[in-house]
Amino acid sequence: MRLYIKHLFLENTNPDFILKEVKTVQHMRMTEKEKLYIQDQIKSEQLCAKKAQLYHDQTRDPSIQGLLRQCVDKSQRHADTLQGLLREAGISIPMTH
Repeated sequence: MRLYIKHLFLENTNPDFILKEVKTVQHMRMTEKEKLYIQDQIKSEQLCAKKAQLYHDQTRDPSIQGLLRQCVDKSQRHADTLQGLLREAGISIPMTH
């Protein structure tokens, strides 16, 4: 089961799909390693959003700003979905958007 969950994160970038698949596994007990992996991924998504926001604020080209806004939104949705996964497992981490 743990290898399957790790495979989901490595092979898919859609956190909604990952969350749906994980929910299908009955009586999921998250290991410390899985928890740390998800927390690390949340930090990566938050960093990506922060960088995209910085670049968005520095550019004047509306088309580039639009693309960067999409990157910010997508990264924030990914982080939120992963935090929801931890909450469902009874683990809480501080939100830092």
